[in-house]
Amino acid sequence: ELVPGDLVELSEGEAVPADLRLVSCAQLEIIESVLTGESVGVTKDTRAIKVRTRQLPLGDCKGNAFMSTMVSHGRGRGVVIRTGAKTEIGKISVAINRSAATVRKTPIQKKLTRLGLWLVLLAISLCAIIVICGVSWGRKFVPIFITGISLAVSVIPEGLVAVTTVTMALGVRRMAHRKALIRTLPAVETLGGVTVICSDKTGTLTEGKMGMSELVDASGMLFEVSKSTSRDPNQGEVTYRGHTSGVDDNSTQVVHDMDKHNTAAADMSFVVCAMCNNAEVFYDDEAGEWSSLGDATEVALTIAAQKAGLRKADITAAGTQSSTAGSDAATSSPGGVPFTLLAENAFDSDRKRMSVVFEAAGNAPAGKRCVVTFAKGAPEEILSVCSHQLGNASGFLRQGTTVDGRPARRTVEEIAASVAASLSSNIVPLSDELTRVAGETCEKMAGRGLRVLGMAAKICYMDMDEAVTEEALGLAWAESELVFAGLVGLIDPPRSGIVESVRRCHTAGIKVIMITGDHIGTATAIAESIGIIREDKPSTQRAISGAELDLLSDEATALLNPFPSVFARVSPENKIKIVRALQQSGNIVAMTGDGVNDAAAVKGADIGVAMGLGGTDITKQAADMVLMDDNFTTIVVAVEEGRRIFDNILKFIMYLLSCNSAEIILFLLAA
Repeated sequence: ELVPGDLVELSEGEAVPADLRLVSCAQLEIIESVLTGESVGVTKDTRAIKVRTRQLPLGDCKGNAFMSTMVSHGRGRGVVIRTGAKTEIGKISVAINRSAATVRKTPIQKKLTRLGLWLVLLAISLCAIIVICGVSWGRKFVPIFITGISLAVSVIPEGLVAVTTVTMALGVRRMAHRKALIRTLPAVETLGGVTVICSDKTGTLTEGKMGMSELVDASGMLFEVSKSTSRDPNQGEVTYRGHTSGVDDNSTQVVHDMDKHNTAAADMSFVVCAMCNNAEVFYDDEAGEWSSLGDATEVALTIAAQKAGLRKADITAAGTQSSTAGSDAATSSPGGVPFTLLAENAFDSDRKRMSVVFEAAGNAPAGKRCVVTFAKGAPEEILSVCSHQLGNASGFLRQGTTVDGRPARRTVEEIAASVAASLSSNIVPLSDELTRVAGETCEKMAGRGLRVLGMAAKICYMDMDEAVTEEALGLAWAESELVFAGLVGLIDPPRSGIVESVRRCHTAGIKVIMITGDHIGTATAIAESIGIIREDKPSTQRAISGAELDLLSDEATALLNPFPSVFARVSPENKIKIVRALQQSGNIVAMTGDGVNDAAAVKGADIGVAMGLGGTDITKQAADMVLMDDNFTTIVVAVEEGRRIFDNILKFIMYLLSCNSAEIILFLLAA
């Protein structure tokens, strides 16, 4: 058993056993989705974090490792600082128990309670009136008292409980057919009164999968990749949109004839995506579907390269046919291996780059060997080691069209030769002006919520007797004098139909709030694209971070006007504060969640909604409703069904009260 002060060794694939303060790291990455909801690994660092607040978001605590998180890469060592209920995961457990102790009545329960009180007062009043009138007319007390009791009983709608239960049960069955599983019966009606939906971004509003949406080559030509998250290379295509200077964010102009507009720089960027990569995308014959292995970012780059017609398995092993289920990627011909791996320089948090060095067979003068380097990383870090950029020449991945009209792919030997030719002759010096333009393009892409990576390569002809060891091809040689190829933008795209669902919520008077552990810029861009933040409604345009929320009390948060539509970099405690603030303002709150970090807020909301496919068991147990398809649209459908059930219950109450009113009038006349 661990106690504070113990030393813990961490290695790839292990779970963190307690909250640790890291004392050493070696390319350590930890997936903290149980705490932050974000599936991308966090790169750890032992350096001190100098900020003016003690309320640092968990995702920014680079020097700590938290209990129940998973080491995805590298290794490290840390000192135990918290165990048990004092850990971050333990605090969530305490918050869940605290939320469970607080019982909130549903809207129908509150209204039926008020109705019951009024009916009791009415019954007592009528009974008293009947008795007083009867005694005044000389009737005997006992018979007239029994008559008054009978009248009081007739006031109570005895069938109300049965009808309410049956109506809700029928609603549960209808919702189950529409992918919404109700765990608590009162939640059926509560859905109809929801005024605010607090939704997680990743996996609910978005697909929960990273994909390359844009590529801007070194000359500023913009390309888009459709169906970028589909692993099937036959689904989706690369389309040309023109030069970035003439394409605004709202432009829909797309030229599908890629052969007329593909460039060498764009094709080189796709080659870098495929080669500087350790992920795999393959067809699983047993499962009958496409699968992937590796980091989410590298999987996205691999998928994009395959849609452009290039597979690393082909270009590094000519003649090897992998399982592609009819894919039309680059063809290979008998012969030597086009590219042979010589060295790899892994990504780390200091360089923010990754590079690989290959030997290209058959592309060097006599007595020489052709060595090609491919590199990717943060745009500013890639540009800092580039001396040239690719010129504006035609591309080399495609050659005309096939009989069925699809682009014809070149052989891998032809691609290898074209890569060498482009890097040898089609380059121009990278001036300060070109670097500035590339930086501005990067900022614009990041402003649209894209995660931007830079792509670069270089070629070198070495003597056959010159050493090609990993030491000789290390960082100093491999990551210098590179040729800039382009920028790629990755994003977790919005789900299909989400824009219409958000619009329907606004039309119905329901405010949609995005709560995410992602950065505020990315969250705001996604919110704008799906309609949560609208230009025509200033009340929806406010976004704040978890650090700002920590500075506010619960009362001050409830008084925010307008109330923010986006909360970014939030902690589990922040989510609970948001729910309480909305409830204090008189709202009926629906809260969605999938991870352990969401469970406390889901439990404390009027309607807790868990994800059935990607949600944890703890969150499902805390929720009132489980979405079997993890789709935000299903919540909207459930709210509509809840309103219909609420209307049906009100109609039946009116029917019962009208019948009982007739009985009361007859009793009064008879008395």
